[in-house]
Amino acid sequence: MFHKSQGKFLFGTEGFAEDHEGISIYKVNDGTGYILVSDQQANEFHIFKREGEPGDPHNHQLVKVVSVSCNESDGSEVTSAVLNETFPVGLFVAMSDNRTFQYYSWADIAGEELDVSPIK
Repeated sequence: MFHKSQGKFLFGTEGFAEDHEGISIYKVNDGTGYILVSDQQANEFHIFKREGEPGDPHNHQLVKVVSVSCNESDGSEVTSAVLNETFPVGLFVAMSDNRTFQYYSWADIAGEELDVSPIK
C-alpha cells in the first residue's frame, strides 16, 4: 500500500508494530524483485513488490511478511547472487540490536510465494 504525501510517494506506512528501520532490495534477473522492510518491534520483515504495479510503478504491494529470529533488527542486506550450495539463489542477512547477525537462505524467505533469481 502506498500514498502520496507532500509530492512524494510513500509505501509501507501501515501494518508495522512501531519502527521500520532497514530496507533491502532483492533483484530478480527479469527486472522485478522485492523490497524488504524491517518491522523492528515485531521481529518481522514486510516484503513488497519492487517494480510496483503495471501502469503504476509507485504502487508497491505487500506480498509477504516473514518472521525472523533477530531481535529488533537494526539493519539488513540481501543478495540474489549464487554464493554456494547453501545459498544457491541468494542470502538475506539481518542484524539484531545486540549486533548479532542472522543468515537466511533466500529460498527459505521466498518459500513458494516469491520468485528467486535466476528464475527457474
